Amino acid sequence: MGPVNIANEIQRTHRVQISYKVAWEARELARTIINGTHEESYAGMPSYCEQLLEANPGSFITLE
Repeated sequence: MGPVNIANEIQRTHRVQISYKVAWEARELARTIINGTHEESYAGMPSYCEQLLEANPGSFITLE
């Protein structure tokens, strides 16, 4: 859902107008809550590499 749709939905359901910027920031916050931060994703890379190796014996991975 894009910021314009978010702002329209807030207006429709709560009768409050919000700016495009506020809608954009709310969407980004929601994405961060759902998906985590970039730092958290990178921190999980070693575990992901281990899982790949377990699922694909004989493969090799170099994580830099």
